[in-house]
Amino acid sequence: MNRPGSKQKSNSKPDFEGNLADFDAAFLLFVVESDPNFDVTLLHHNPTPSLLTSPATHTTGEVMHPVSKEALTRTIALNGPLTINQDIFAEQVWLECEIRVKGNIYGAKEVQIGNNCVIEGDVISDGTISIQKGCRVEGALVGSDLELEGLMIVDGPVYSRGGILCRGSLTAQSLTAEGNIVFLGDSEDEVSLEAALMLARRGQIQIGFPLRLAGQLVDLKQQKFYIAQNGEQLRLSRVPFESTIVQSALLTTLTDSELEKLVADLGILE
Repeated sequence: MNRPGSKQKSNSKPDFEGNLADFDAAFLLFVVESDPNFDVTLLHHNPTPSLLTSPATHTTGEVMHPVSKEALTRTIALNGPLTINQDIFAEQVWLECEIRVKGNIYGAKEVQIGNNCVIEGDVISDGTISIQKGCRVEGALVGSDLELEGLMIVDGPVYSRGGILCRGSLTAQSLTAEGNIVFLGDSEDEVSLEAALMLARRGQIQIGFPLRLAGQLVDLKQQKFYIAQNGEQLRLSRVPFESTIVQSALLTTLTDSELEKLVADLGILE
């Protein structure tokens, strides 16, 4: 399914765009667990690299990726100002303020990022990701639960396997959650997505300040919809279904015909 409101170069991407980044992280974990003695640095020197590849140096000389199975269980904690010239992979990753990472961050159980950090890649975790205000992620943001504080910019898609809680303004390519999406803030705050919709697949959307989708200001009452399964068909409504019914919530600037196609595509995905 093409993702509405995305740039042309993204039209071929699948609905959930964290899959490729998840695969790279899972593959590295598989390699280390299968053969604890395997030299995973060989993966970082692949002449045709994927997301795992990054420069091999770091300002402190510390290796930021695991070289053994035991290394996967460690916690990496760094304090800025600091520049990291490689990927970071650990069980828990804690970055204090003013750190620039020229690579990806993989935190198996948790990622915490402090104020005014820049990540020149993806931030991925099977657990909670917490990011403080003034940060920029230049890739995808994928986690089990996301706790964000704006002003914050994500150049890629934002996807949560659980819920998303954001305090303050957020700019991103797209935003999807399996659970609830909640934005807290003042009337001066704003959420801006390149995509033409925001989707909570099995939850609710709560937002009390302006939202822009694909450059258009959204009417939070008239352009909010709920989708629920009715036998083999999907039902679409502007009011929530009974609480006992599993339903999706979405905000969108799609036309009626585009919305009908989206509902049909979601039915196929289910």
